[in-house]
Amino acid sequence: MRFLTSRYRPVTLILSLIGVGMLLLLYYLEIGINDPMKYSPSSIRTPEYIHTQNLEMPDSFVLQSTSDITKQEEKVFAERRALYEEQCQQGFKGGAGEVYYYQPAKLAVCYVPKAGCTFWKRIFHFLYGDTNGKNISSPFEIERYYVHSGAGKKTKTSSYAAKKALFDSFNKALFVRDPWARIWSVYIDKFVLPDAWLNYGRAITNRRGNSSRQKSCPDDIEFVEYLDFALNVKQDPHWKPVHQVCSPCVFRPQYLGKMETFSKDSAHVLRKVGLESLVQGHDHAHYAEDEVRMLTEYIFRIVEARPPLRKCLTNAGVAQRIWMAFVLNGYIGDAQTFPQKEFTKAIDGMVNTRAAGQKAVELMLKYHANSTARTSQQMKDYRRSVMVQHYRQVPRPLLEKIVKMYNGDFVLFDYEARPADIFQPDP
Repeated sequence: MRFLTSRYRPVTLILSLIGVGMLLLLYYLEIGINDPMKYSPSSIRTPEYIHTQNLEMPDSFVLQSTSDITKQEEKVFAERRALYEEQCQQGFKGGAGEVYYYQPAKLAVCYVPKAGCTFWKRIFHFLYGDTNGKNISSPFEIERYYVHSGAGKKTKTSSYAAKKALFDSFNKALFVRDPWARIWSVYIDKFVLPDAWLNYGRAITNRRGNSSRQKSCPDDIEFVEYLDFALNVKQDPHWKPVHQVCSPCVFRPQYLGKMETFSKDSAHVLRKVGLESLVQGHDHAHYAEDEVRMLTEYIFRIVEARPPLRKCLTNAGVAQRIWMAFVLNGYIGDAQTFPQKEFTKAIDGMVNTRAAGQKAVELMLKYHANSTARTSQQMKDYRRSVMVQHYRQVPRPLLEKIVKMYNGDFVLFDYEARPADIFQPDP
């Protein structure tokens, strides 16, 4: 036996090592089975910033670290700064109007209508506790009507000139938008919806040569009519070129954000000042639902606050205008016909306009949920196609006037002045 033990000792040692190895393998397999995320490749923790924002980036980018993302985003902002700085040396003028600011975070955002302004108003109202007396946990719970009605007294704003020295020590942000998309967005918000019917709407219909088409309830304003009015008659901050509302040559923002990349740009600005938690969990699905709820409530509040509109629209009529806007913006499938009977039965008998609005929200959300699922990019493509169809019906002289009037925005912010899909060759 001693001979056998001595002879086979190496073999025994090898077998023992193999046995130990098998035991270790089983142990780790057991861990993997009990906790499959612990050792799987997909268990690499994606930074919270990526989970909570609709960045629309390829998977290879999502797996990068937060620091790598920050570096790449900083590079984008640096390139945008370099472009506007170069153009500012060519003599671009402009002003810098209203600035929202929050001193504890050293954050200042120059206010530009139709370029994410509702988002930023909600952020600042929340920071100042200016929530219309409501106990809320998120900026997105603040009503759109409240932030736009001018009722807030706590939220601090100032002209840039009045506090230039202070703002120049802050993190300054300016958000801009492709002029073609911004002009189109105003049309939907102000004229498809009844927000501007009582002032600009009536002014537009009064310009019609046929007196029978001059209306106290201007519910039929065409896109071309609005463009002619906006370009030739009345300048308003909602459609005035961004560089005239807030010029980067005056405001000098470190962060020039764009509506086309709004989610990641705004999140980056908030992260730089330590406020990124304000937007955690607000992804594409949340954003779309929030838009449906917020806009429906807002328009019903507008109608409630402006009695003449009650003579123009029933509750179901208000809902139908909102439905039209949602179809144009892709929140409700374009194949769905407005359910007139359902809305009429549900809300037309309600005297309380605000209560009717809440019921309309429920119905809108139901149809929004039942719509064909669209990714954020698909919604953008759809909205673009609808917008282009309308621009193609605009006479060339009006299109050229847009190019001329918004030249500063095209040059300063790197937007295409003559997009090929809008400027089709003449037949």
